[in-house]
Amino acid sequence: MGQSSQIPGGPGRREAERFNVQLNVLLPDGSGTTRNASSKGVYFVTDRPMAPGSPITFTLVFELDETETMHLRCEGEIVRVEETGGRTGVAAKILSSSFQRPDGSPPDF
Repeated sequence: MGQSSQIPGGPGRREAERFNVQLNVLLPDGSGTTRNASSKGVYFVTDRPMAPGSPITFTLVFELDETETMHLRCEGEIVRVEETGGRTGVAAKILSSSFQRPDGSPPDF
């Protein structure tokens, strides 16, 4: 899994504690990489154009070990979009989520 650390000052300003973490993001028509995430939202960069206020479906990929991954399928809303280094930075609020295996089946826990 990617490296993670708490963002200084994050919990006092946000609804949920944010962590710097790099996870793969799967989108219906592309992909991206997270910069930070919390239980309430995520910030990622992608090459795809996005619009604030739009609904979004995305999947965060957690690497459990060298051979196994777990997916967190999320439904949300895009709250902010910004250009960053020729790519699109996207802040999305998570409205619902569920873990699933890469084949779409539920986890064993």
